[in-house]
Amino acid sequence: MAAWHDKLPAVHLAVPRIRVMKPALAARLAGLLLFAVPLLAGAAEWRPLVSPYGELFPSLVIATAGLRELPSRDARDVLGDRLGLVGASVVATRDDEPVRLVVRVPGVAGESTLDARLPRAGTRYTLFPRMRWDLARLAAWREDAPVLASFELAAGDAPVESRTLEVRVRSVNQAPYHVSGSAAVDLNWVFAAYVNERHPVVDRIVAEARRSGIVARFDGYDSGDPEQVYRQVFALWHVLQRHGIRYSPIARVSTVKDRVLSQYVRFLDESWESSEANCVDGSVLMASLLRRVGLKPSLVLVPGHMFIAFDLERGGGRRAFLETTMLGTPSSGKAPSDAMLHGIAGTLGSEIDEDASFASFERAVEDGVARYSRARSRFFDESRPQYQIIDVEAARRLGVAAIAAEVDEAPRGSGIAAPSGR
Repeated sequence: MAAWHDKLPAVHLAVPRIRVMKPALAARLAGLLLFAVPLLAGAAEWRPLVSPYGELFPSLVIATAGLRELPSRDARDVLGDRLGLVGASVVATRDDEPVRLVVRVPGVAGESTLDARLPRAGTRYTLFPRMRWDLARLAAWREDAPVLASFELAAGDAPVESRTLEVRVRSVNQAPYHVSGSAAVDLNWVFAAYVNERHPVVDRIVAEARRSGIVARFDGYDSGDPEQVYRQVFALWHVLQRHGIRYSPIARVSTVKDRVLSQYVRFLDESWESSEANCVDGSVLMASLLRRVGLKPSLVLVPGHMFIAFDLERGGGRRAFLETTMLGTPSSGKAPSDAMLHGIAGTLGSEIDEDASFASFERAVEDGVARYSRARSRFFDESRPQYQIIDVEAARRLGVAAIAAEVDEAPRGSGIAAPSGR
């Protein structure tokens, strides 16, 4: 008789790895140039730029601080940091014109300078200095607040010109995921920055999972046994279930004049302390735990919803899915399906059965598979950016950084409440 893990649906065998990287992350980020906001609509020769639409998102700054991939598009008219978000648009008055741009954003970035030469007279160039961001301060920025950014431009022999621009710095909890206008820019990959396996609460949960006795040890993929992978995932799930974390249907979604869509994402300690998590909160929490124990998770996006996937073996090839909104759901009273997880269920103690942790875990696996199966073909369709599988490890390799754990003195933010969809 075949083992239970051999009966998993064939859907696990062919899954796109990280289609969010196609087209390239940096190329998508470079598309934000279309949505930079000028100081004066009629400025003659130069104007300050802040993208998108005069808003500064700390999550986007932190996530891209280490991005190593260059834009695939022709960017000869962009000088300096080609992935920049703060800079200026300048028209050259003569060939090979020397310019110096100095930008100051009080409280979030030190004085940042770019020296460049504008090759051709009459051509408009976009200048982005490499900003000297205070990443620790940005990671602790929990409330939307305005700051007055200053810009100084010295071009050729002309006097230095100074301009200012009020910029709204958003809470670090706000994840911008879509920018619209003359073209659309997909930023869904920024959710990978909220996956943080080094957060202190992750170690606390993993330690509690070890004490549960469900697994002798967390060994990632070393066993070569998919059942052991499932057992490790369940051990973590059980801690969250026993702690009382439940699905919260509230998603705090914000817009910038209907052009920039962002979602408020709880940090891991916020979900743990409040015992609440919507689909995004629960997914980034579970993905953080899986990465901490050596497993490889992905964030799965469908319209209005997120759940997770995880590889069942090293090197990929087989993948399982998990619907994190099933946390806190009551037991159905049914025995585990013989097609899924029966091997684990037969070895669990009565206390775990009474907790109904395993019943909710089984439902979460089955529901995750069902959700993926219904949308499977759409994940391969580049014209449907709302369907994505974000491989967190691949995002890290490209330089998408995790947002560090909050500092103790960080101010707290609230966000804007809106239904999440499920």
